[in-house]
Amino acid sequence: MSKLRYFMKKIGVVSLVLLLIYSSVLPIETVIAEEVSNLMINEEEDGLLDVEENVNEEEDTSDLDKEEASEEAEEKDQEKDQEKDQGEDIKDKQDDPSSQTSKIEEAEEESVMELASISSTTMYSGGDGSAGNPYIIETAEQLNEVRNNLTAHYLLANDIDLVAYSSGQGWVPIGVSSNQFNGTFDGNGHVIKNLTIDRSNTRQDEQGLFGVLGRGGVIKNVSLEDIEINSNQGFSIGGLVGLNYGEISGVSINGTVEGRYYVGGVVGRNHGDVNQTYVEGLIFGFSRVGGLIGENYGDVFQSSAEAYVNGDDYIGGLVGLNLSNGNGISQSFAKSTVKGNQDVGGLVGQNQNTIVQSYAESTVEGYRNIGGLIGNQSWSNKKVSESYSNSIVTGNESIGGLVGLKHDVATIEASYWNRSVENGGSLDNGFGTSLTEEELKQFSTYDDWDTTKTWYVYHDQTFPFLQWENPLEEVDIDLSELKVGDMLS
Repeated sequence: MSKLRYFMKKIGVVSLVLLLIYSSVLPIETVIAEEVSNLMINEEEDGLLDVEENVNEEEDTSDLDKEEASEEAEEKDQEKDQEKDQGEDIKDKQDDPSSQTSKIEEAEEESVMELASISSTTMYSGGDGSAGNPYIIETAEQLNEVRNNLTAHYLLANDIDLVAYSSGQGWVPIGVSSNQFNGTFDGNGHVIKNLTIDRSNTRQDEQGLFGVLGRGGVIKNVSLEDIEINSNQGFSIGGLVGLNYGEISGVSINGTVEGRYYVGGVVGRNHGDVNQTYVEGLIFGFSRVGGLIGENYGDVFQSSAEAYVNGDDYIGGLVGLNLSNGNGISQSFAKSTVKGNQDVGGLVGQNQNTIVQSYAESTVEGYRNIGGLIGNQSWSNKKVSESYSNSIVTGNESIGGLVGLKHDVATIEASYWNRSVENGGSLDNGFGTSLTEEELKQFSTYDDWDTTKTWYVYHDQTFPFLQWENPLEEVDIDLSELKVGDMLS
């Protein structure tokens, strides 16, 4: 019965009628069984077809998904390859020593710049070290730091006492031959006192407040007081600078300087310019020793020394040995006590260059080639002119009131020496013109000198002196002997 109901639902009424007709021949159950079997087979086939269609659809969908998945996989593979290449590049850069060095150098430069910035704000009292805004120095510690930046510009704002740096070997000079000072140091009119350097019995060269001043270096407007420098085995020893290639001006020094060769109150050995500089003190050495400069290859202008100078040869009240480089010495003087053995002079021990508009009022003692102005006017064809000596001279061989010994090629013009009782007649060797004290005080004596811009001469009252010494110099004048027109300048 259940089969019949099922069958009716599937085949409908018409089909059932036909089925009944057909069943008249065959038993009904057989017919129904066959139909049901056929129907089920058809359903299975339809189901299989549906399954196949579904499978095909799934396969189609799967194929599309696979294609998309494949494309995505390819993209991912490409991304991985790119990442891998990038990783390899990064690794190569990391492994590349030049790349690493470059990064390290960049980091170091940044670090140095940061440290320099911090240093400029903490090390000094102001400024950034430029020419327009120099570092401001107010303490001895800040002065000591100058050695760590040898190309910057500095301005002294206080007087400085270096007594804290006097123990042991004392102060270490700023700048050496391999690392010279090429900046600017402006003392601004201030004083540095108690500079002490003790290198006794050991060979240490280029000693002074500054060891070596380079060609670009400038030191100006500063005074050094109570200095004590002892480097008795050293070469190039000076109160301010051991070896100078730069420019020094407006400097005064008071104290004691001792070395062996190239020793001077201001500069040991000079290849640069020294202008408007003065020294007062005790200067000791063996050879090439001068009150201002030991050995000079450069220019000396409007400078002076009032010193006790002692050595063996090439010893001068201002310069020990004046060589033929540069412009020589002009408008300068010495009022020194000078003692030595050979080539000893009140102004210069041995001269190979020009000396013009200069004088000496020194006490000079030695054995050979001893002169009131110059000990030995050497073979150079440079000349001495418009100069004089008012020195007391004592010696044994080749001594002279102006020049002890002169070679034939050397020239002396319009230059004089004082033929006084102390000097004696033995000093008249024909080098320069000898005059009495009265004649040296006559204005008319200096008709061929520049008495307009360079010299002052108070008639019958004084020896000539340089106008830069003191344009308003006070001079004791005997008014009872003064007549109208006697005071000329």
